Amino acid sequence: MKDLLQLRFRLRAEELRALAGEMSVKENRDALLRTAEDYERMAQSAGLLELSRARLASLNARSAGADFTAAGAETTVETASIDDQIQIYRDMAADAIALAEQADQKSQQGWLSLARIWTELAERLQRSEP
Repeated sequence: MKDLLQLRFRLRAEELRALAGEMSVKENRDALLRTAEDYERMAQSAGLLELSRARLASLNARSAGADFTAAGAETTVETASIDDQIQIYRDMAADAIALAEQADQKSQQGWLSLARIWTELAERLQRSEP
């Protein structure tokens, strides 16, 4: 699914760039090129979305395999949840940085701000671990 969606967006971007090359009016050409860039960013986002889904599925699979019958299971599950949350924040920060690299100047600052916040949350959680 991911590959098809990314491919679809990238093909559409390429088509728009080809059309832009045929435009004689600069404003029209620029509008098509901006739209092509948007399709490239959508392809990038589709890839990150699929990566996030895979990470979530992995976390769910680990949680489902926990043994709740053992006497210390509650502590083990709680520790795993903190470790998982730290990893989620780190992954979200990495995704935000990847999106910032593809974004325009205004959006880039927002993505980088989110990355800093998520990194700080991961560090706080890690410091609070027993």
